[in-house]
Amino acid sequence: MHMKRKTIRRGKVHSRCQEVVKLYSDGRSGYRGVPLLRIGGLWMERVGFMIGDAIDITVKAEKLIITKASANENR
Repeated sequence: MHMKRKTIRRGKVHSRCQEVVKLYSDGRSGYRGVPLLRIGGLWMERVGFMIGDAIDITVKAEKLIITKASANENR
């Protein structure tokens, strides 16, 4: 029996603390939560993403598009 592969994956945006310079009105620095997204799984390998691959992330309103970077691009 052939199982249909998922084309939509659901995840959750988590947070991590990051130091922010001049966070407060008096110029002090501090820490605040910032969005964090981690994805992983064998499904990524099946669609062509391998460990160590360079990626491009295109940012649009409420959308992130992740593609493999071209082999001839300098990083």
